[in-house]
Amino acid sequence: GDNTIPYNIVIDGSGILRYSAAGFSASALHNVIQQHLSIPYPIFQLNELVINSDDNGDGRPDPGETVVFDLTISNSPLAVNATNVSVDFSCNQPGITINQGVVSFPDILPNQSATGETSFEFTVDPDAGVFWADFEFSYSADYAGGSVSNTLHYRQRIGREKTLLVDSDGLMQDNEGYAVNALDEIGHGFDLWDSSQNGTVPELDMLAYEKIIWLGG
Repeated sequence: GDNTIPYNIVIDGSGILRYSAAGFSASALHNVIQQHLSIPYPIFQLNELVINSDDNGDGRPDPGETVVFDLTISNSPLAVNATNVSVDFSCNQPGITINQGVVSFPDILPNQSATGETSFEFTVDPDAGVFWADFEFSYSADYAGGSVSNTLHYRQRIGREKTLLVDSDGLMQDNEGYAVNALDEIGHGFDLWDSSQNGTVPELDMLAYEKIIWLGG
């Protein structure tokens, strides 16, 4: 739509050129990728983490709360069938206690997603404060050629600052950069809402804050 013609190439893992053409043909690209760049084992990515319940029902883990959540993972479209899938949830940061950390998943076919057969659960220490927690999800699975394991990472905000900074025009690195630097300089904690990624701020989210700084265009 901008008066340019794409030129696509596909090179396999051995450095051999497998495809070279001007213009865009999704079917041709998919065919050559499936033929020459297949993965002979399952490989997962984290699709979604959904909080099912927390003590005050605001969808965010707060100090003193017990949080129950589900995890959805997907298998690469270029991979193979995964069986006996298990995920081990861990967090090494102070303030997080794992209550239910190991969950089994159903078999996951290539290009398919699955949610755990039970839910994960953790408790936040009452004195934890506001911080970002780094969660790790170590998975293992069997396939026709053996077994595979790896670790997926996810960051979760714990607690809620009193101030919400809203970048309403959706253009990061313009006026919100000045506001972020100013608030950091005076040590004023805040949460940042990026409209380009998260869309419109829900009313319930706004009501959860004592103060909102709204940045226009």
